[in-house]
Amino acid sequence: MSKISIFIPVYNGESYLAKTIDSILNSSFKDFEALFVDDGSSDTSVDILKAASIKDKRIKVFVKEHEGSVPYSWNFIFKYIKSPWTLYMSHDDLLHPNLLENLIITQQKTNADCVIPSCRFFTEEKGIDAFPELNKINDMTWRAKLGSISGKTAFELMFDYEIPGFALWKTDLIKKHGMPTEAFNSDEGMQRIWILNCNIVAFEPTPFYYRLHNNSIGSGIKLHHFFSVLTEKKLLTLAKQEKISEIKIHKAQYKSLFWTLWLYAYLKNHKNEFSSKYQDIITTLNDAYSFFCKDLSAPISRKDKILYLISKSSFTKHLYISIYSLYLKKKYKIITNNSL
Repeated sequence: MSKISIFIPVYNGESYLAKTIDSILNSSFKDFEALFVDDGSSDTSVDILKAASIKDKRIKVFVKEHEGSVPYSWNFIFKYIKSPWTLYMSHDDLLHPNLLENLIITQQKTNADCVIPSCRFFTEEKGIDAFPELNKINDMTWRAKLGSISGKTAFELMFDYEIPGFALWKTDLIKKHGMPTEAFNSDEGMQRIWILNCNIVAFEPTPFYYRLHNNSIGSGIKLHHFFSVLTEKKLLTLAKQEKISEIKIHKAQYKSLFWTLWLYAYLKNHKNEFSSKYQDIITTLNDAYSFFCKDLSAPISRKDKILYLISKSSFTKHLYISIYSLYLKKKYKIITNNSL
C-alpha cells in the first residue's frame, strides 16, 4: 500500500497532462500512487494516461461516463483510495519536486490530520511573477513558523480564502464525511467541512502550483453554476453555528446575496437556454435569496446599502433584476427576448 494517493480528475486535459504527469513522477518522495479519473474526455487524454501507466505502474487510470463536475469524480474514486493520505490536484496543476516528501515530514512532526502547503498561482503565458499579491497571501511559510492550529481556527481562515484548500488529507477523515454532488463547488464546501473536523492542521512552505485560466464567467455560465448557492448556504449556516468572525459572516452573506441576484439577472437573459431545468433553478434561487436576506446585518459599504434596500421588498428585487439584466445584456452583447 502506498503512503499517498494523489487523486487527479481529468476532462479534456491533453494540453496539460504531460507536464502534470512529469511533475508527479519527478517527486523526491516515491511511495505514492497517482489515480487519474477521466470524466468522459473527447480528446486524447485517455490515450496519454494509458501510455503513462504502461511506463510507470504507480499511475492508475479510471474512465467514467461524463458527469461534468469534480464531486462526481471524488465519489467515484473514494473506494479505490487505499493510502492513509490523500492529495488532490487538477489535471493542469503541478507539484514541486520536494512537496510530497515535505508534506509527509511535516505531518510526522506535528501529527496533523491535514497539512496545507503554500500555493503558487500561475499561467502558461505570464508565469508566477504576474500574481505577487495572490501568491503572497497563499505563502504558508510564516504560518508554518507559527506552528499548528486547530481545525476550527483553520475553518475560519479557509472560510474566506485566507488559507488555500489544497492539502494533504487524512484519508479516513475525508471518506467519513464524503462528498455531496448537488453543486459543482461542493468540493470547495467539503474542504471547509473536512478542515473543521481536523484536530490538528499544519502548514508546509513548499509550494503547490495552481494553474489559472482566463475564463469569463459572463460568457461561461453553465447549469451547475446556479446550484452553487446551495454550497454557500451550507457554509454560511456552518459559519454561524461555529460563531466565527461576524465581519466574515457579514461579507459572505452580502456576497452571496449579490451572486444570487446576478444569477437571477443572467437567467432572465438566457431562459430558453435553461428551459428544461428552469423551474428547478428558480426554486433553488428563490430559496437561496430568502436565506441570504434573513437576519441580514446592517450595511457597511455603499454596495451593501443597495443590497440591503433590495432585500426589503419583492418590488425592489425584481426592479434590480430587470435593470441588471439589461446591463449584462449590454456588457456581454446578449441578443435575447427572454423574460423572467
